[in-house]
Amino acid sequence: MTIIIILIIGVIIGFFIYNFTITDQEEHIYSEEFKKRKNDKERNESIIRMANNISLPIEEVKEDYIKDLKKNNIKADFREEMFFQIGVKKIEESISFNISPQNTVTAIMEEWLIEYFDTLKEESSEVDNFIKDNFEMFSKLKNIQKRRLSS
Repeated sequence: MTIIIILIIGVIIGFFIYNFTITDQEEHIYSEEFKKRKNDKERNESIIRMANNISLPIEEVKEDYIKDLKKNNIKADFREEMFFQIGVKKIEESISFNISPQNTVTAIMEEWLIEYFDTLKEESSEVDNFIKDNFEMFSKLKNIQKRRLSS
């Protein structure tokens, strides 16, 4: 009986020694891993909530959102106002669902909106480059058109 008590006390002491010898770096690693898992879980729940709200499979949510932006002809003109409203909505949603603001449905949609604006910028720049590269041809076409109209 005494041996069992000594073994139990030894295990308890060993456990405490092990726990108190965890370095700050190890604790930071555990803490970061926990935060990452929590963020992933919250984001997944938000995407599922978004998919359920629009009755689409998760895989189609982003595509549907981008398609909606294109259909509604959303341009970067109102970007400042949009991002202000998004910021407010992220906070409200964060409080409602008790999650981090960066993991809300609104935050995810904000990321996709930024991607969409970047795509618009790239497309616009491609058109500008095409016009610059073919300026001479456009000038000739314009002159031909003027001559036809004046005849």
